[in-house]
Amino acid sequence: MLIAVSGFAQQAPPLPQDAVAAAGKTAATEYAAKREAALAPVFQFISLNDYASALAAVRPVLAAYPRDFRVLFLAADATRVTGDFAGALALYQQCLALNTLYVGSIHLGMARTYAGMNQWAEFNRERVIVQKIALTGDPNLSLERGYVVEDYRSGTLHIEILEFAASGPAATTRFRFLFTNSFDKAARFTPSIDLEANPADATSFAHQFPYQAAAHIRPFALAEYPNMRSRTFLKFYPDGEPPYEDVRRDVLALAASFPGKVPVGEKAAGEYRPPYQPKPAQTPKP
Repeated sequence: MLIAVSGFAQQAPPLPQDAVAAAGKTAATEYAAKREAALAPVFQFISLNDYASALAAVRPVLAAYPRDFRVLFLAADATRVTGDFAGALALYQQCLALNTLYVGSIHLGMARTYAGMNQWAEFNRERVIVQKIALTGDPNLSLERGYVVEDYRSGTLHIEILEFAASGPAATTRFRFLFTNSFDKAARFTPSIDLEANPADATSFAHQFPYQAAAHIRPFALAEYPNMRSRTFLKFYPDGEPPYEDVRRDVLALAASFPGKVPVGEKAAGEYRPPYQPKPAQTPKP
């Protein structure tokens, strides 16, 4: 700040550090309060699953806060869900330029965008970036609960696809295709088809697939979970983990087996189902 002294301009003496900190904290609090007030209608529309209205509501907020990461990210998500994939990618790129704390979430948004565009090479590139970040312990990318890599919608069909990043020898579930419009409200259960590392008996696997067993290839399988009590194998992949887009195609071909039980948009709030864990082998009694 400049002050006039005897007709000349000179630099004002600095404020004490505690005063600077207090002033900065007050300004930041006021800024956040105004921004959140402006975003309140956006969150209301999102809670109603009305992303077209959310996008319309966030646009003037974005004009007022063009370099605010929170506003940019909300605008990017709403733009993606409403189908403007090129616009969403541009907004996610702006987010990357502004923020280093939520890089995993930004790349996840980009992966979902490429999935909507059916650009699988780009999708898998972003998905691998997200997986690596998740394995470093990013709190926004849960290893235990998984995270949504694709939000598939077609007519009344709505599938959320979760990826479980862990892929070591002890890992089982890799992807979970949740049929959210078949949510069983009474049981608090969402039917799914999961891609799992198949816990096939090693001896029978080696007998049926000797080459794969000799090469230590880990087989995978699609398993159906129509309710809390049932688990059924649907398809076997003896040659290792199949490409995501191949699994996705197979699951969509099976989607007719999950008729909708509730209106589209209603789903479990905070439903949690851990990855499948096979029962330990029983040790024969002497």
